[in-house]
Amino acid sequence: MTRDPGLQPERTVLSWQRTGLATAGVSLLIAVTAIRTGSFVVAIPSAGLAIITIVIAMLGYRRVPSSGAWSRLTAIVTIVGVAALLGIALALDRLLG
Repeated sequence: MTRDPGLQPERTVLSWQRTGLATAGVSLLIAVTAIRTGSFVVAIPSAGLAIITIVIAMLGYRRVPSSGAWSRLTAIVTIVGVAALLGIALALDRLLG
C-alpha cells in the first residue's frame, strides 16, 4: 500500500512561502525606517534579510520532495524570528536614542 500525502504538504509549503514574502516586505520597511532615522546598524542586516528571504521563498516555487521543503521552511521560520528581533532593535533604538 502506498501512502498518499495529499495536498497538505504542498499547502503548508505555499503558506510558508507567503509568510516569507511578507517577512521580506516587513524587513524592507524596517530597513527604510532605519535608514531614515540614521540607524545603519539595523538597516544593513534588515536589507540583507529581505534579500535572503526573497531568494529562499522564490526557490520554494519549484516542486521539490517533501524532505527538501523542510530545510527551506526551517530557514523561513528562522528569518521571521530574526526580522522580529531587528524590529525590536529598531524600536529600542528609536525609543532610547
